[in-house]
Amino acid sequence: MFKYEKPNQRLTKVKAYDLILSLTRGETLDNRQLSSLLVYFAPAAPKKPKTLFDWVKKATAKKDVRNYLNYVYSDGERIYASNGHIVLMVNTGQYDSGYYCPKTSIKDSTVDYQYPDISRCVVPRNNMVDAPIKRSYEYNTAMKQERVVIGEHVYDTAYVQMMDNYPGTNDTYLQQQTGKGTLVLKSYTGEVLGVVMALRK
Repeated sequence: MFKYEKPNQRLTKVKAYDLILSLTRGETLDNRQLSSLLVYFAPAAPKKPKTLFDWVKKATAKKDVRNYLNYVYSDGERIYASNGHIVLMVNTGQYDSGYYCPKTSIKDSTVDYQYPDISRCVVPRNNMVDAPIKRSYEYNTAMKQERVVIGEHVYDTAYVQMMDNYPGTNDTYLQQQTGKGTLVLKSYTGEVLGVVMALRK
C-alpha cells in the first residue's frame, strides 16, 4: 500500500521521465519515488484558494530548518500552517492527525515532529478591536518588500493578502487588531482563524 514519503530532492523533467519509463517497463517504484512524481506533477496552487486546505497551505514555510513548518498539520480537529509570520487555521475535523504535504495534500506517514501549540503561542485572547477598513501601501526599497499600513501598524502585504484570500464570503468573518498590532481574522462561527504579525516600524 502506498504511503507518502517526503522526496529527498526535487525531480527534474529528465528524472521524472526516467521514472515513468521504469513504470512502462513494468518496474516497481518505491514510495519515495512515487511521492517524487506526485510532487512533480502536482498542479500549481491557485492564486485564489478554492478549498480551506488550499487556503491554510499558503502559510507553510519553504525549506525552513524547522521542518514541521514546511507542512500542513492536523491535530485531528483543526488543520493549520505557519511560517513564523502568519498562521492560518481551520476547524474541519476532516483530516487524521499528522503532517500533510502542502503540494499534494497527502499525509506523510514518515514525519514525526512535535508541532508547537499554536493556541498558546500566537492566538490573541484579549485587547482586540475592529481593524480599520482604510489601508495604504508603501514599498520598502531596502527590504524589497511591499507593505500595507492598517491603522497604526505595518504588515507584509503578501501575508495580509494570504489571509484576505479566505475562500468564504465577506460577511462570514471579521478582522481585528491587538494593541501590539497583530492582525486577526476570525469567522463568526469560530471555525476559521488567521493571524499576521505586525512588522517593526
